[in-house]
Amino acid sequence: MKLIILGSKAYDELVVRIENVEQAIARAKFTTVSGDDDWIDGDTICRYLRISPRTLQRLRSDRVISYSALNHKFYYTLGEIKRVLQEHSIERHEK
Repeated sequence: MKLIILGSKAYDELVVRIENVEQAIARAKFTTVSGDDDWIDGDTICRYLRISPRTLQRLRSDRVISYSALNHKFYYTLGEIKRVLQEHSIERHEK
């Protein structure tokens, strides 16, 4: 086994790069969804919308967003996500 020693700065930069790659992959997965009837898991929704799992849980509890549950994992349709975003969007008015 080969050991590689990194300084703390190099390690932190490596961690940031790995997180950036993870986010890019998550965005790519989300954008490859083609139709409003396609199902997306809660983890992907949280990463894409940059919300916490607790916020998503609150949306479910308040019946703002509909979902399906399978084996203790929650799924949402892309159409449902679009509907919720559209209903809660605030239009900007120029003065």
